[in-house]
Amino acid sequence: MKNIVIVGGGTAGWLSAFFLKKNYPKYSISLIESTSIGILGAGEGGTPNLRSLLIDDFGFDEDEFLEKVNGTKKYGIIFDGWHINKTHSFVHGFGHDGLENDLYSYHFNARLFAEYLKDKSIDKGVTHIDDEVLNFVQTNNQISKILLKSGNEIETDFVIDCSGFHRLVIGNLYNSKWNSYEDELLVNSAIPFFINEPTNDIKQRTIAQAIEWGWMWKIPLQNRWGCGYLYNDTIIDDEFIKKEIEKLYKDKDIQINKKIKFNAGSYEDVWVENSIAIGLSSGFLEPLEATSIMTIIFQLKRLPSDIFDYSNKDTYNHKVRKCNYQNMLFLRHHYNCSRTDTMFWKTYQNKKLPELLESIYSTLNSGNIPLSYTFGIDNDTITFTKEQYKHILYNNFLKKEKTLI
Repeated sequence: MKNIVIVGGGTAGWLSAFFLKKNYPKYSISLIESTSIGILGAGEGGTPNLRSLLIDDFGFDEDEFLEKVNGTKKYGIIFDGWHINKTHSFVHGFGHDGLENDLYSYHFNARLFAEYLKDKSIDKGVTHIDDEVLNFVQTNNQISKILLKSGNEIETDFVIDCSGFHRLVIGNLYNSKWNSYEDELLVNSAIPFFINEPTNDIKQRTIAQAIEWGWMWKIPLQNRWGCGYLYNDTIIDDEFIKKEIEKLYKDKDIQINKKIKFNAGSYEDVWVENSIAIGLSSGFLEPLEATSIMTIIFQLKRLPSDIFDYSNKDTYNHKVRKCNYQNMLFLRHHYNCSRTDTMFWKTYQNKKLPELLESIYSTLNSGNIPLSYTFGIDNDTITFTKEQYKHILYNNFLKKEKTLI
């Protein structure tokens, strides 16, 4: 029997574990994670493909899931303050036009979600190994053994790299080319914090609030709000941001957590030799629009019917590369707004737009042409529609549709 080994736990690792066990039952599936290292624990919201995966594909019970993860149903995102009139807000729903419909996703406690997926995966037959990965043994450039801190060696035929920002395989071992998006996405730091008060309803929306030095996410769970202030630490310093959080919520019971530092970008190839990077190990943009978990599911659902059929490698890499670039464009699109009150927002006003984004703008009023047709992007990698671009742009500038640009 061939062995597939997942390196790393968290949302990416355990989603991959259950998916692989369900879809490749003839192979042995193992997951290595070190509980002494732990997981990042951020990323508490998804898009509708998360509900589709958990309920329709995995067959999980929705009520049980929401109870176990302190979850709420997510009906979209409220964008607050992205216009020069800071009191303006609007909802980006999950409809193809950006409006709300009956589609929804979930908000969840990321640590509880990982534990829930872990229990489900182990029950399904995934082998859990609590240990730390130290190194890899390669045979003909492919990983054949994983060396652990305990002294054990795990033989493997295929590796799924879910090691998060450590990027043990695709980044450190294979040194895959990195595509940086830092010129387009300025935020590079986040200070997460909790507001310890229950939310009012199980049917909720994420709040994305633009503020002076970046933006803030606010995710409603059943028992608390999961929040974070996103900013660029070369423009404003960490201590200032912490004081801003304390000032904004001086009358609330808050818990400020450790800073998260990241660089927006993704690997050119996420499938190298006999390994695929999924989750933060493959790249990260920023939390806006919850594209991280969306991309995890995109990657899982596009794995070949036989994961050992390497003839699919180039096509797979192409699809993931296009998906990441599409996501980057849509996130960059949000910052093309009318806000100019600090150096952070002025920097965006002075930046040239990516060529493809300018092309999208030039055709927004050109009729009902799908983005996939207009820009030569195959349907299997389209992530956001022309109508969704239009919805965001209209609300960010509040212009009539005939003069959107």
